Amino acid sequence: FIKIDDSNQKIEKVWEGEVLEISGKGDKVYFKVHLEREIEPNDDKYYSNYKKSGWYILEEPKERLDPLKLLEPLFFEELRETHDSKQFEEYGYYLLKLLGINQVYKYPRENQAGLPDGVFKIGSLVVVFDFTLHSDYLSKKTQQIDNYINLITKSSIIVPDNIEISTVNGKSEVWIITRSQNRLIKQQENIKAREVTIDFLIDVYHKRLKEIIGEEGLIKFLTSS
Repeated sequence: FIKIDDSNQKIEKVWEGEVLEISGKGDKVYFKVHLEREIEPNDDKYYSNYKKSGWYILEEPKERLDPLKLLEPLFFEELRETHDSKQFEEYGYYLLKLLGINQVYKYPRENQAGLPDGVFKIGSLVVVFDFTLHSDYLSKKTQQIDNYINLITKSSIIVPDNIEISTVNGKSEVWIITRSQNRLIKQQENIKAREVTIDFLIDVYHKRLKEIIGEEGLIKFLTSS
């Protein structure tokens, strides 16, 4: 609904919402409306073309109304664009949780020297993960990656709150989480060190919204990049 001041033809307020229960009688149309949000007119120049108060059908590019985009948390856009490594790490942790991985543990940044950013476990899969915004991270993290592999070759890993994560009889991987590409960095015996992108993890999030995926199915997707 658009409210326009007739005296100066300026838009006063705009609301977006959904029309429900449309019916007609004679030359009149009846419907119910669920208003979802109020928009500041100056924030969206799309509405500047309207000259009369009233109800309008929203005619916009399809990408703005993409249902998957509507279901994305706002911080996904920050993950795609931020240059702040701390923010990238924090929001990446939230994304892992949203994938249905309940056992995700972060090491405190102040005590993180020599340690990865965190560890997660889902079913039989244990992953040591580290976030980075640097495209040339291999020149700086080669020794760290080796350390992460050595960490995960042990029978268990101690995470914050002194919780012990067993790595026995399961699959173990090291992830360097970036915005670059999905690829295998190194394989040592049966342990893979992989680069995994934020876009890939967001795709898995979308897949979970559209499909019924159990724990084993989710593990399969997570190890398929």
